[in-house]
Amino acid sequence: MFSIANPDEVHCKCTRCNRNPLGYTMTDKRTAKRHAQNDNDRNMDKTINEQTVLTAKVNTGEADMDVDQIEEHIELPIDDNYSDGAPSPEQYVNTHLPLLVEESLFETEEYTSEYESEYESSDEFEQEEQNREQEQGAVILITFINTILEHYGEDFRLPTSIPGLRKMTGYNDLTNGVSKYVACSNCHTLYDYSNNTHTFCNFKRVGSKTHCKNDLYKSSMKNAMIPKCTFVYNSLTTTLKKMFTRPSFEMRATIIDPMHNLFLGTAKRMMDIWIATNLLDDKDLVEMQEEANRMVLPVGYTTLKIKIGKKFPFMKADEWKSWCLIYSPVLLKTRLRDDLLGNWIHFVDACRELTKPSITKNGIKKAHESLEEFCVGCEDFYKPDVFTQNMHLHLHLKETIEDFGPIYGFWLFSFERYNGVLKGFETNQKSGFENTYMKRFLESSYNGDFCQAHLRNVTSPLLLSLFLKLSGCKIYNPALSPHPLIPSFFHLPTFLQSTEKPSKQTFGNESLPLSALPLCLKPPTTRRKSEYDCRLDFYKIEYDDASLCSAKTTIRNCWFVNDRIQKISSINLLGQVYTGGEGLVVRGSHIQAKFIEKSGDSEERYAGRIKYLFLHDFTPNLTHTNLFPCHNPQHVFAFVEWYKIPCHQSRIKQGIELYEPEFLKYDYDNILPVHRILSPIAIGSHVSGSGAAKVVVIPLPRKLYA
Repeated sequence: MFSIANPDEVHCKCTRCNRNPLGYTMTDKRTAKRHAQNDNDRNMDKTINEQTVLTAKVNTGEADMDVDQIEEHIELPIDDNYSDGAPSPEQYVNTHLPLLVEESLFETEEYTSEYESEYESSDEFEQEEQNREQEQGAVILITFINTILEHYGEDFRLPTSIPGLRKMTGYNDLTNGVSKYVACSNCHTLYDYSNNTHTFCNFKRVGSKTHCKNDLYKSSMKNAMIPKCTFVYNSLTTTLKKMFTRPSFEMRATIIDPMHNLFLGTAKRMMDIWIATNLLDDKDLVEMQEEANRMVLPVGYTTLKIKIGKKFPFMKADEWKSWCLIYSPVLLKTRLRDDLLGNWIHFVDACRELTKPSITKNGIKKAHESLEEFCVGCEDFYKPDVFTQNMHLHLHLKETIEDFGPIYGFWLFSFERYNGVLKGFETNQKSGFENTYMKRFLESSYNGDFCQAHLRNVTSPLLLSLFLKLSGCKIYNPALSPHPLIPSFFHLPTFLQSTEKPSKQTFGNESLPLSALPLCLKPPTTRRKSEYDCRLDFYKIEYDDASLCSAKTTIRNCWFVNDRIQKISSINLLGQVYTGGEGLVVRGSHIQAKFIEKSGDSEERYAGRIKYLFLHDFTPNLTHTNLFPCHNPQHVFAFVEWYKIPCHQSRIKQGIELYEPEFLKYDYDNILPVHRILSPIAIGSHVSGSGAAKVVVIPLPRKLYA
């Protein structure tokens, strides 16, 4: 078989290409011309000084191109004229493997042959000339810019030299401390650039009995020893330190992660200091753990069941968050000095403001002032080594939130949570499943949205239950609602206004967010008369209809309140889950709500326990109440038992409220529309100095995933 002639190829008979029996090699015209020029240069150099051996830098790109051309285009004819002992055509080609990636990182100069290394001696001289011309051009450009500045009457002038310009811009400061090494082009061993006494590499590879012995230097045209390969090292830590300590460095260009800054940083460090200085001993930690086990946290907050008594080992950010917001104000009382506890409460107050899903400018200011007081207090109460760069960044969180919004938008809790989701995917202990990871993640993230968008017209409960199992999420279909014709348009500002302003009239039949639908309803049931009377009084007051009759007495007219309700196991309001306790201590059953005092001039927060959530159908007399004709009869309530408020709040400065361990007498205020739930709370126990038991209430921000 014969190869097809390429019109762009010629016979190259240079000293390199004539080393085969044919006496030439097929190569492109450009390469052949360069080979001929190299032959001429070599002969001329030998004439001038036969004793000088020129070693030049090889143009890696061109050398690789030559090899590729030889490998791709040369095909010698194969026929029966070749005897068995003759060399094969493949042996005519002196092939060279391409550079490895690691060699290219070290700027390796790979020589394809001794002859080729002698051809490129002029490249070094040309590079020096090019650098000199560039510097001259830069000086001309700087002079031109200074002329323009003078023309417009500006006093500022640029230095007329490259070194002066580098000094003015701080370039020299950033390059100080950069280390340069001589590197072996074969095994990449590093030698000190300034104090190296080796001319060849003396590294002994693992498993080998001989040294590398690769030449480290080459001779220039002026017989100067120049390293074949150099490696420049600059410490990343040193570079970042220089950048952050510059007087002109702008901190607003850097996003501070509150998760690491607050919880994995300062919270952890302060606990380490308290334990190391014996401010908290083993006995204190054991007692704190026993008291922590009696506390009840809302859904969504991590409980610390054993880690407090074991000196907080392997704590995650979410656990430090629970420690700061809930446990520490309660457990450190009487165990930490009053001045140290007061200083720590400043940090806790800042975390309470910053961890809210929405924050006002006043809240940002309050959190910043609390962090300032905390840092100043640490300077007074602790040794100087307590301060770290992380604590300095506390004072820049204000700018970060002003630039990027509430911390829920940029802290790394979601990033860490998604890492846990990805680690949960089955890969059969194999790697390289990036595409599979992403597919599974997108499927699990958006299957609920897909079902919600495309299954609105499905009316079969059997099909809906099937998709519910496949998607693993709730699917709300208005067609299956008991009142499908009733319009329901959720309005977020109105919903939030119901929680913050108790003066706003809320009936309980207002629209709910999609996160609460469909409601997890239980079979219809009836309740005790005392609880029913509360519901009847609520309707009479809210609908302003004193003529409503009780279903448990003689019915005088057709407008009465039926006594059948459907309990709801739990409800999700914009990401915050609430449950009914049914007389038991259950997570998610403790809440706070706002009420207007009887005097009518102030608002007060009350803490209570949800006994049960329920749905109740009621249609008032529309002509009597002047309500909108299209009235929604479905009312969603929580029956809440409210704690008694004592006269004196001794721990209000610590963000803790104390209540009596008994409930108020039942009345219509026990019927609370779920729209009016203000926030979840954590509860614990407290014994006053007189021995009286109290209920400790820790208010917490609620989630708002709208």
